Amino acid sequence: MMATRKKTGPSTGRAAAKSSRRSGVVRTVRRRAKPAEPEPTPAARGGGAAPGGAWNGTRAAPPARLATPPHGASPPARAAGDAPVVRAGPRPVVVARGDDAIRVFSETLKHSGFFETIEAAQVKSGKRRELFEVSCKVDFMRGVRAEAEPVSYVDPRLVTHLFNELLDRGFRILRVVEVRNEIGRYLARRSVKEVGRALGFDESCYELKDLADELVPVELGTQLGRRATGRFWRQADFRVVFAKNRTDECFGPALALWNVWHTLATPTDLVAMEYGVDPGDFVIAMLEKLPVQFALIDAIHSRDGSPGGTFPYELLRGADGGGPEGAQVHRLGTVIAGTDLLAVEAAGHKMQGLDPLADPIVLQKLRKATGWKPPAEVDALPAFPGWSGIGTRIRDALADGKPAERTRLSLLASLSQADGRLFPPLASGWQAIRLGDSVDTMLEEVRRRRGAAVGAAAAPERAEGDDDAGEDDGPTFP
Repeated sequence: MMATRKKTGPSTGRAAAKSSRRSGVVRTVRRRAKPAEPEPTPAARGGGAAPGGAWNGTRAAPPARLATPPHGASPPARAAGDAPVVRAGPRPVVVARGDDAIRVFSETLKHSGFFETIEAAQVKSGKRRELFEVSCKVDFMRGVRAEAEPVSYVDPRLVTHLFNELLDRGFRILRVVEVRNEIGRYLARRSVKEVGRALGFDESCYELKDLADELVPVELGTQLGRRATGRFWRQADFRVVFAKNRTDECFGPALALWNVWHTLATPTDLVAMEYGVDPGDFVIAMLEKLPVQFALIDAIHSRDGSPGGTFPYELLRGADGGGPEGAQVHRLGTVIAGTDLLAVEAAGHKMQGLDPLADPIVLQKLRKATGWKPPAEVDALPAFPGWSGIGTRIRDALADGKPAERTRLSLLASLSQADGRLFPPLASGWQAIRLGDSVDTMLEEVRRRRGAAVGAAAAPERAEGDDDAGEDDGPTFP
C-alpha cells in the first residue's frame, strides 16, 4: 500500500474570513546577509581522501558547510598551499586500504559514489527500483578450491555486502553472472551454480546466472561480426564488473578488462582464440556496444605469478641465478573502484608496477585507436608493497607464443591446484594428457628460443608414473 497525504477541508466561519484577509497581504522580511565562513582546513573537508584519488582507510568527519557569498561578490581566493576540495559524488577511480576488509570495501563504495551512480541511472531509466535490473560480472570460475583468504577469485563476503546494500536501497533484480570455461572439460561439478556455492557464493541476496544458458547475439562490427553473450548481461540496466587482483599467463594483469573478455558466452576463451578472435579487439568493441557503468577490483589478498609448479620459473632467472621460485601471495588489504572502467583498469596496472599504456593486450590498442590516456589520479598511485611483477614477466617470457598456447598453460596451472573432493576429475583423462603434452611442447620451444638448456639441467623430464608430477608446491609468501 502506498502512503498518501491526508486532505484537509476548506476553512469555514471566522477562520475562513481571517485567511481571506491575510491572503491579500504580502510581507517581506529583509534579512542581513551572514558573513562567509572561513574555508575549512583539509581535515575539515573530509581528510580521508589522499592525493591521487586514494583514501587512507579512516573515517573522516563531515566537511564543514560553506556559506554562499552575497550576489555579485566573488568567492574568496584559495591560498597557494591549500589542498583541493574533495568533491562528493561519482569519481573515476578511488583506492582504499585497511585491515578490515568489509570496512575498506564499504568506504570505497561510499567515496567512489557507487550508490549515487546507480540511483541516478535508475532515475534516468524511468523504471521503478524493484524493476531495475543489475548484473555484476564476478570473477570466480577460475577458482578450483575453497580458500580461506581468496587469491584466485573475488571474496564472496564482499559480493554479499554489495548486494545487501542494494537490497536495503530498494533494488530487487540483482544477479551475479559468470560463464562456464574450459576447466569443465577436465573436472566435474563445474556449472556456475555448483562452483559458486562450493566457493561461498550462497545466493542469499542475489541470483547466480550462467551467461551461456540464455544466449543472445551482439553485433560487434565487421571485424568481429556477430558474437554471443548472455541475455542477463545484454538486457541489464546497470552493469558492474567485479575483478580479482591477480595475473594471467596470457593477459598479465587479469583485472576488469579480463572479465569483459569473459562476457563472451560461447565459445570458450580458448576456442575463440583458436578461431582467431583477438581478446583486445573484442573487449574494445564490447565496451562500446554494452558499456559497463562501474568497476571494482578486490585486492584484499592477491597472487602474483602462475600457481603450482607448471611454469618453469628458471626461465625468469637472471645471469646471477636470482629470480622467483614460484607464485607469491600478498596481503594488500586494498580495494579499487570507480565509475570509469578503463581508469580502474589503469589503476590496477599502475599499482602492479606497470605502465598502463604499455599493456599489449587492450590499453595499448585503445591508445592507438582513440588517443585514450588514464586520468591524472592514476599517475599518483603507488605500487603495491612487495609486488615484484612475476605474472607480467611470465607473460613477456611467453610473448612469442600464440595466445591460445599461453591460455592452455594458464588452464593447466589452475588444474594443478584443484581440490578433488569439490571438483573430482572426469573419468577419462585423455584430454588432460593432451593438454599437458601441448604445454610441454610450448615450454620446450620457449627454452630453445631463450637459449636455455633442454633436458635434465634445465627441467628434469617427468618420469612415467611419477607420483610427485602433479603435486602443487603452493605459492610462496614474501
